Amino acid sequence: MPMNFIQVINDAVALLQANENGQYRALGYQVLSDTPDEAFIEGDDTFLGTVRIFHKASDFPAKSGSRNGPVNNEVKIALEFKTAAKAKGDMTVLSDESALPADVITALAAVQNAELIANGKMDNLFSTVYNIIMDLRNKKLGSSINIGSRWISQYAKDDPVRFGAIVALTAGATITALVPEQLSGAPTPAQPTEKTYDTDTVSTYDDTGADVTNAGVKVTN
Repeated sequence: MPMNFIQVINDAVALLQANENGQYRALGYQVLSDTPDEAFIEGDDTFLGTVRIFHKASDFPAKSGSRNGPVNNEVKIALEFKTAAKAKGDMTVLSDESALPADVITALAAVQNAELIANGKMDNLFSTVYNIIMDLRNKKLGSSINIGSRWISQYAKDDPVRFGAIVALTAGATITALVPEQLSGAPTPAQPTEKTYDTDTVSTYDDTGADVTNAGVKVTN
């Protein structure tokens, strides 16, 4: 029987997807590209980016339950965010050795401005997801399973990465949810096949010449 944490994570993905409202795109566990394509829509300043949500780890504290449950499962759910912003201006001058210093300065300023915009979008993306997850109406993460509690920790950003005129930014956070697991107990162990024996003669004499007739047994099945 599948454990409850699997259903909880699937329901959490569905919860975030149901609340996208064009602001972000929620994804389950899947491999994303290294480019900012998923996190940027040209001309759409309201789109904040993408968030992946998937199982990261489970911890079962000592004495967390009995043989037949429930057992407390401290589930770690990863949140991975990606956003991007586009620098306004001619970025080709940054790789043009013949570019004028004034043009390079202008391009660098545009990149720095894009980094600031991406940083602000990331904070807005995290804030949006945080408020959905921590809303009292969503204390079960959209699931029918009675989650003990849940909280979000470890929000941290990575360094921005430039792809031409686009600056991409990623970040991560962790949802911790206390999920009860109702165990069904171990299956009935298989019983060994019963064997029958007879007392046929195994040997008549041993190496010393002693009579050992009927001293052994012979397995007949």
